[in-house]
Amino acid sequence: MLSGLTPITKAKTMASRCTTGSEVGGHIFEINGRACEAYKEYISVYLELMSDNAEVRALYSLRLVNQVPGLSNWELTLNKQPVVFSSRGKNRFGTVISHAYFKLRSDLQLPESGFIKDNRLTIKCLLLVVK
Repeated sequence: MLSGLTPITKAKTMASRCTTGSEVGGHIFEINGRACEAYKEYISVYLELMSDNAEVRALYSLRLVNQVPGLSNWELTLNKQPVVFSSRGKNRFGTVISHAYFKLRSDLQLPESGFIKDNRLTIKCLLLVVK
């Protein structure tokens, strides 16, 4: 499981990194989030393969975690078929048509939404590498 706290107030890339385990070759993925100047009313979240010379099939889901007990998380993606990630070429983000999932910053920043705590947003990724 990948999980990380990422600040969303600056227009730069934020990431959390861990390995998936040696039984599948220790592939490295990053959860990335962007808030850029051109589309500053949105943030995007995506998964990226960081391992060199690797091709990996994986199922994954990305969630924005609600920090208030009892309130729902936002499920951003849940793949029903394995996605192919390759460190060579464009597929570092997987072979899905839309690899980034966008949310309005204003929706996340509402105090009653519960997604921002101490100026941080928690993104949770469940990842299963398929042989």
